[in-house]
Amino acid sequence: MIRAKVFISYNWETPKHDDWVVTLAEKLVDSNVDVIFDKWGLKEGEDANEFMEDAVTDIDTDKVLIICSKKYLSDSGAQVLTKEIFEKINNDKFIVVFSEKDDDENPYIPEFYKLRSYIDLSNDDTYSKNFEKLLRWVHNRPVYIKPNFGEALSFSEDEKFSLETTDLYNSAKKAIKEGKPNAIGLVTEYFNVFANNLEKFRIDLEEGDEEYDEKIFSSGDEYFIYKNEFVELVYMIGQYMFDDFIGKRMHDFFQSLTQYLVFPDDYKFKHKCGLDIFKFFIHELFLYCIAALMKHDRYDLIVDLIQDRYYIEKDNDGFEQLQGFEIFHNHLSSFQYRNDRLNLNRKSIHADIIMKHARSDYVTFNEVLQTDFILYIVNCVQSLRFGHQQGWFPESLVHMNFPDRPFDIFARCESRHYFDTIKKILGVVKKMELEAVLESMDEEEIYVPEWDEFRIDPYALLNFKDMCTMP
Repeated sequence: MIRAKVFISYNWETPKHDDWVVTLAEKLVDSNVDVIFDKWGLKEGEDANEFMEDAVTDIDTDKVLIICSKKYLSDSGAQVLTKEIFEKINNDKFIVVFSEKDDDENPYIPEFYKLRSYIDLSNDDTYSKNFEKLLRWVHNRPVYIKPNFGEALSFSEDEKFSLETTDLYNSAKKAIKEGKPNAIGLVTEYFNVFANNLEKFRIDLEEGDEEYDEKIFSSGDEYFIYKNEFVELVYMIGQYMFDDFIGKRMHDFFQSLTQYLVFPDDYKFKHKCGLDIFKFFIHELFLYCIAALMKHDRYDLIVDLIQDRYYIEKDNDGFEQLQGFEIFHNHLSSFQYRNDRLNLNRKSIHADIIMKHARSDYVTFNEVLQTDFILYIVNCVQSLRFGHQQGWFPESLVHMNFPDRPFDIFARCESRHYFDTIKKILGVVKKMELEAVLESMDEEEIYVPEWDEFRIDPYALLNFKDMCTMP
């Protein structure tokens, strides 16, 4: 992978300021940026000014960050970047990042740089949001891109859709991997910011708009970036975190997302498909979350997420209630509408997008298929035992290549010992409880998914015939 190479130009000041610059450099490295930095690259006996000037003028240096402070401007010896060098080199290579402002909240900026754009990292409250802007500049992914003539501005390039989680994601990921005691706090903060800022994806759909599905489908590109961050973070939680509270924090996160499954009381755009974008995001986040935890056999965390219930402040009928994890699967009318309107002839657009979003480096699509089936079976067990309505439909299974071959986890359940390790996530104690579920399917008391001529075979996928036949 080709990484952007960035040089940081700054002034040696106080230990506090130096630490601030070091932290910024580390955050950039954590974000896949190759940083040229005197504290890491300047060797004993080398000329500091020569080192810095070479870095600034090197054609392999993609970007230069000018860390501006009061002392930076007053110390001419620190300013390797002179007006002459600035004018000689492509100006797009430079950007001012200021770490402090004056008493009137004005930034310290070199005279020759005035009227150009800059990044404000001086305020803790806006640091994460502006650090993400910096990353976009470094990677040549601006917030706004001029659209082609005749096309609307792509939502995926609109700052409106930034969840402002990238800095927290990098910090949490590093803390988890290094076993830092603040990891649980960073993860919790990441979850909170993610949940709160998901509101930015809300779409106002007007009644009578015949192409309302375009608004929904054009808003999902930027979500994909944050979905991948989320999956990687969950993957690392499953691998490294054994904190007693992490299961509750993850449950709390999904609990907080339920607010997006109903309309706010004072919201006037209550189109029948107005919540579909949230319903899709949340369904996919939950599905991939369970799949990522399965990678590390974190059945303890999975049980917290699928056996504990979720409080819905109000459903669409206005009743307060507790519901199971099936609340995260909802029929998306806009997807079917799009399929019909454009004559796409797809069995499930929902499943198509889930497959498209699969990431082989963390969760493969086959693992998503297995997870979807597990959640379907768990929901069937709960429906039969407690008399609940079925709610989890395994959308992705329409893309199974081998519908009569057991999933890996159930193939291993040939061993009674292995069955005993996973039975808690299924919500059963004995094999015969699954037999009761299968019999209810045969009697059509429990719905078995089918698409046209394709129908799944739960007996085969569960490996029920050979289940628990070995020690």
